[in-house]
Amino acid sequence: MGFFKQLLHTAGIFLETAVYAAGTLAAYVGDKAGKLARVAKQAYHDYKSRNFPQEKRDNRSTLGQVNGLISDLEAKRRRNGGLSHYDAHDLNNLYSRRKSLIDEALEFHEMETAKDIAENQGDFEDVEVHENNIHIVQFHVGQAVSNKRCPACQKPMQLQWQRGTLKAGFNDLFWGCTGFYDDSCHKTLRFMSQDAYLFTKTTRPEFQISAGQLNNIVMKPSSQIIIKKRINDLRDEVVEKYLCPVHGVELVLKQKNSAEGLLDLYFLGCPMWNGTDSGCNFVMKLKSAAQLASLLEATTGRGLF
Repeated sequence: MGFFKQLLHTAGIFLETAVYAAGTLAAYVGDKAGKLARVAKQAYHDYKSRNFPQEKRDNRSTLGQVNGLISDLEAKRRRNGGLSHYDAHDLNNLYSRRKSLIDEALEFHEMETAKDIAENQGDFEDVEVHENNIHIVQFHVGQAVSNKRCPACQKPMQLQWQRGTLKAGFNDLFWGCTGFYDDSCHKTLRFMSQDAYLFTKTTRPEFQISAGQLNNIVMKPSSQIIIKKRINDLRDEVVEKYLCPVHGVELVLKQKNSAEGLLDLYFLGCPMWNGTDSGCNFVMKLKSAAQLASLLEATTGRGLF
């Protein structure tokens, strides 16, 4: 049983609760909030004794090395039209090692969530999401998610909506297997009514207004000038809450050369993109006001307001 599954089990909460990197649980916590905070505090205290920050740095370093070795062998396979038995064996072992490292990286996000709940219990409340406050879910689209596994292959799943959808509503959201991006699994799951119950930090200013109000504020020319300036200052910076589903590394903020407005201007890309067909071309578009708020919170500690 993983760290957060065990924590939730101890607190008496449904075991399949998805945990977003922003510190949100996809669950109705109710009167178990106090117990969850106590359990989270003890769990984080125990975990912190293991030198958690150093473990996180070691994970990033090792993941970078493993990705480099995988890239070298994949390039060799393309050049030669195949690999020797020895090299193929090594590559499969490296794929397995990368999967373990990505799972470990997701556990670090869980620990940060436990810390946030333990230290800021009063900021967290249960929220039921509907069309009027759909931006609260949109805030989490594309983030790293733990404790939500694909039923077909057991890889992590990710909350998303179809790329062509300009204004995503409740029925446009779905869970997609991250195996889609290496063509190993195309499993999707509907975004169900139980997914719309969130235990989240409701003190975020964006969460205290409706989706329509947030969009209206962000669409004002004066607001866009400020938002663009803040985000432009962050270009090419790493964004910790978002991971490449293939390589497990944190994504980097990029800006399009030609865009149709603010909600078409920015995206997060894998740093292993090298401008060729052999590089990672994964991108995650930031196409809602709530996602821009999430980006700013993850990088500066403050959302849009």
